[in-house]
Amino acid sequence: AAPAGGGGGGARADGVCRYEVVWDAAEVAELCLGVLPVVADGEGGAAFVASLQLSCRCVMVDWADAAAAAATHGALAIAGGGADLDGAEALLWRCLSLLVEVGGAAPSGAEAHFSRGGAAAAEARATGGPVQVFALLADTPRYAPLRGLLRVARKELPRLSIRSVALQGAPPPLGRGLLAAAPLEARVSTSGQLERPRLARVAGSDALPLPVGEHDAVPTALVTGGLKGLGLRVGQWLLSSGRARRVVLVGRSGGRELRGAEGEG
Repeated sequence: AAPAGGGGGGARADGVCRYEVVWDAAEVAELCLGVLPVVADGEGGAAFVASLQLSCRCVMVDWADAAAAAATHGALAIAGGGADLDGAEALLWRCLSLLVEVGGAAPSGAEAHFSRGGAAAAEARATGGPVQVFALLADTPRYAPLRGLLRVARKELPRLSIRSVALQGAPPPLGRGLLAAAPLEARVSTSGQLERPRLARVAGSDALPLPVGEHDAVPTALVTGGLKGLGLRVGQWLLSSGRARRVVLVGRSGGRELRGAEGEG
């Protein structure tokens, strides 16, 4: 949900606009990639990758060798078709270590996991272009934390070009070019259609009222991610609508938009 208000100098009607995620068909294009190193989750990972019938040559590699393979070929795929939640946390940490090793220097004091190939990955970061990372994961709760990690990694590790594809049901043959056409987030439906998400307003949702009274205002509202974009707008709305007496904005960005907003009053 997001705040809504009138514009153009007219009367302002506060309310809530509800949004939902809709999926649009995405086109499949040619994939210009000769060799794609793949690390798999679980013993059935190789069979899962084979069932996708990707047009490029997939080479299964161990997790310990994945960083070196990514540095050599400029690409890496993480594949998994599991549904069991057992071991999901260990998988998350394993992927985090791998992404940091391939895409950037490890944080100070962090333990270096899977260090074989780390020198090659560091050299590739210094001299080469971005490394393409493809996550081909079943649409199950096991991989939900990993998909969240990949979204964060896109921001924190800019040398990685990360695309995530959720596979619903039994994985259909994906064929030629899926990885090249996939947006940052995509899914393959049970019918085999590649789809991309889009945020759309629910029809009629802007008529939902938000009553405001003296008792409704909270003393202090904390907005995380509030130094730019939607978070900043929500913070401004909380103050202007009287729903918070004071707003604390925190975030990891430099707050350039916040300084601009202060200049505008």
